[in-house]
Amino acid sequence: MLIVSWNVAGLSTTVQRIHDYYGSSSTSTKTTVSLSSPLASFFTRHAADIFCIQEHKIPLQQLKNRCEPFQAATLDGWESFWSCCICPQSKGMNGVVTYAKQGTVIRANAKALCDPQLDNQGRCIVTDHGSFIVFNVYVPASGGQPLSQKMRFLRALQGAMHRERVVHKKPVILVGDLNISYNQDDVFWKDRILHVDEVLQEPITAQVEQPVWKEQLIQSWPWIVQRLQTAKVVPTKTKNSLTKEEYQKFRLAVTVPCATSKHNNQLSTTTTTTTTNNTNNNSTSQKPPPERLVYLGKHETSPEYCQYAYDFLEPSTYIDPETDQEVIFQKANSVRLHIVQELLCKLCNITFDDKLLREIAKSQYVSIHCDSPPRKWLRSLLEEDGMVDVFRYWYPTAQGRFTCWNQSTNRRYVNDGARIDYTIVDSELLSFVQKGNVTSLRCGRSSQKDSSTTTQTERKPPSSTGKGTMPDTTTDENHDHDQTMYSLSEEAALAATTANGLFQPVSFEGGGISEAPMEALNSQFGPQHSGMIYTPPSFSDHIAVSLLLDDSILPKRDLVLNQTDAATKHAQPHKSQPSITSFFGKSNGTTTAKTQTNGTKKGVNRFQVQRQSFQGSVAKTSKSSYSMKGSSVLGVTKLDRKRSSASTSSQPKRPKAPSEKGSILQHFSRSK
Repeated sequence: MLIVSWNVAGLSTTVQRIHDYYGSSSTSTKTTVSLSSPLASFFTRHAADIFCIQEHKIPLQQLKNRCEPFQAATLDGWESFWSCCICPQSKGMNGVVTYAKQGTVIRANAKALCDPQLDNQGRCIVTDHGSFIVFNVYVPASGGQPLSQKMRFLRALQGAMHRERVVHKKPVILVGDLNISYNQDDVFWKDRILHVDEVLQEPITAQVEQPVWKEQLIQSWPWIVQRLQTAKVVPTKTKNSLTKEEYQKFRLAVTVPCATSKHNNQLSTTTTTTTTNNTNNNSTSQKPPPERLVYLGKHETSPEYCQYAYDFLEPSTYIDPETDQEVIFQKANSVRLHIVQELLCKLCNITFDDKLLREIAKSQYVSIHCDSPPRKWLRSLLEEDGMVDVFRYWYPTAQGRFTCWNQSTNRRYVNDGARIDYTIVDSELLSFVQKGNVTSLRCGRSSQKDSSTTTQTERKPPSSTGKGTMPDTTTDENHDHDQTMYSLSEEAALAATTANGLFQPVSFEGGGISEAPMEALNSQFGPQHSGMIYTPPSFSDHIAVSLLLDDSILPKRDLVLNQTDAATKHAQPHKSQPSITSFFGKSNGTTTAKTQTNGTKKGVNRFQVQRQSFQGSVAKTSKSSYSMKGSSVLGVTKLDRKRSSASTSSQPKRPKAPSEKGSILQHFSRSK
């Protein structure tokens, strides 16, 4: 069973893209699909059973009036459950929706947080799948709104998950955009934090030779602080060179004296103060030296975003929503590495190149904001609530594996991003979590060529030698090990992010995201696995993440949706009014009982039948070279597990999963 989670940053645009590239019309460049809805076909091609989407941005009224784009609420064989933003100040923003195959859902709840102000933001939808419960969430971002609002949401979410465990006695799966990067490997290395005060306050002894960069930073920092105190936001305009359209933007600027060089440590705070005092004593006042503006950062859409990364001279605080106390969440002079690099260059004429910056990034003075409240919250989820981050469970040392980038500045094409999208499960579910039929993380090749999609049937068995001699190590096993180690590198992550260079950056002259070849677009498809799905940049600034569960977690019979439940009805606003097509015949999303049970024996879950059908059709619908004969696309065999553990024996030990499967509800009840 495969669960996919994806922040689409606007479902209308994403569905339009899917229809453009995977619509029913057949051309030399576009793929023909067999289902009536390209969106349903898109889900099927990913072999998903549950597809969770964040930031759909579709207004509630559109769903009620059945005028949502491409009738996206009603798909053949699928149920959809919606939470829409109805806040007056942000209608049509946020929004989460969970698509689930019919027969896999009992109930849904779009108001699970039990806080009207939070529930009205459209950030959480809960679905009950019989043996487990899925929370699909879009957590508020840290920038642009008070941190107290984000913490209020996170604590309400944690409470809601606890209630589901206690009331319904079922384990929880949390998926979605959490807007939190948990550890250093989850952020681009230049975005890590240099704690400048620790450098400044460290005792300097003659016996220990100090690195040159520390001496330069210590000498230059007073001048940087002085200049930042003159910072102001300046309105600017940018123009699209193609359309000639102008945009109102903002930039942060500081003033520096024109008469001095960029780096003049004589203009320290002490010197400036002395000069000012002498000037005041003179009977004739002197004119201050002429100054010029030095711009920092890039053009932003609001003054707040301009100041966000440079507002570090004082500790950052927020009002804790539970205690109503002011709490420090960021110490003074905690600065991102790339900001330090920029300030030294523009204000002091000192260059810290990337090679030096990488050395600093490995030093004891650099970390992420481990004490920030959102990270503390996530830590409590993993350590106290017993949940498991599935990606780090399988790939604890992977570098550069991000899920979101700033596409307005082409950051995806240099892999300057962050991992903020997660699949997190209760530990009771670990025995059902599958890595998938892959030997490593995706490394940028298409699904037809990517060696990470090698299946068990393609590996050659070890050759044996005569009695008394050591067995020969096979080339395939060495290749698997080398491929696994390579896939954990930043180089492999960059290749995966750009489809080996097939995705090209946007021209700053305008014109939008470059048209990608179908080979690049189709590279997102591949075997089911727990990890990342590198969806195209033209579809969203996020990629999808996936969670593969063993089919034994499914009930033996199809589940029946409780359509009389008030919360479930509220989560399906599109069913409050029939579509116009229902007046002329069978609706696009209506499935008769005969259709639902077609080909399914009594007492047999129909998804096992569908899975067999899917496995048989993969070779026909995909150009992939991997074979599925003799191996299951659902997960690795015991032999795969042994090989995987042998090749990664040097990695940190993962939390031990429960050894028995049995009934997940029985196991969950016992563990609790």
